Amino acid sequence: MFKTGLTPVFFYVHKKFIERMICMQITKTEFRKYDKGGNLKGFCRVVFDDCFAIETRLIQGKNGVFVSLPVYTNKEGKHRNTAYPLTKEMRNTIVEAVLKAYKEA
Repeated sequence: MFKTGLTPVFFYVHKKFIERMICMQITKTEFRKYDKGGNLKGFCRVVFDDCFAIETRLIQGKNGVFVSLPVYTNKEGKHRNTAYPLTKEMRNTIVEAVLKAYKEA
C-alpha cells in the first residue's frame, strides 16, 4: 500500500483544527487604483501564506462595488474561473481584505 514500507497511523483530530490548519491565511494585500474612468476601480494582489498570490479587480456595479476574481476567457468568449475559493467563508475573507485595502489606498 505505501511504497515507503511505513505502517500508517490513524488518529482522531478535531475537524475545526484541520480546517484552520489547511485553510490559507491572507498575509498581504496590495491595492493599485485605476483612475482612467469606467467601472474599474483598481487591482488588488492578495497574498496567501507569503507563498501564493492572486490578482483581483474591484469593479463598480449597479449595486455597489464588487470583487472580480481571476478568470480566463476561452476562444468562444466564455469566462472560466482560474482561482476561486471553495467556501463562502473564504470568499468573504478575500472580499473583506480587498475592500479594506481599497479604502486604505
